[in-house]
Amino acid sequence: MGAESTGKRSCQNWQTPPELMRAIEQRLLDGASFDVDGAADTDGGNAVAPRWYSAQNPMPRFTVPEHLEDLPLPRWTLFCNPPFRAIAKMLDAAVCDAAFHYFRLMVFLLPCSPATKWAMRYMPQASVYLLTPRVNYVWPAEPRDIDGEVIPRALWPKSRSGASHESMLFVFSGCTYDHPASLERLRCSVLKWK
Repeated sequence: MGAESTGKRSCQNWQTPPELMRAIEQRLLDGASFDVDGAADTDGGNAVAPRWYSAQNPMPRFTVPEHLEDLPLPRWTLFCNPPFRAIAKMLDAAVCDAAFHYFRLMVFLLPCSPATKWAMRYMPQASVYLLTPRVNYVWPAEPRDIDGEVIPRALWPKSRSGASHESMLFVFSGCTYDHPASLERLRCSVLKWK
């Protein structure tokens, strides 16, 4: 997720630490795994779920299905650690009324930046979890820029130690098919994951 500078390019595919994923799944899914990863690498190599989307396989704009039998049942759970430079775009694509027909729970791992436009827009609809301690994201085996291009080793930063910011979760939950706007209203908690 973090946008660690690599000269003219920045790594956009930092990976979520496995121990953080386990803590999130334990807290929000009673230990079950997520169904869909909303921001995997191009080939899905770092996906944290069996179904995944990437820059080359983007999350679709969801539409309300004409027939309820066209819905995946049970509805899926989505985890998304979006590229730093695509946070607003990915939130816009996922957090719409139609998406709640497909996903019963959507979890976004984000930088703790409450004054950003995307945070102000979506925070009122989410439950927010502030993460402690600070997350040290995992440097990927093949770092990629926002276009999905591999960053040459010569441009890698000297320090690849994770995020230079605090992190938070935005959790969106659709309560019913008929009332997708009836979301769990703003609640802020702390998730101590270590």
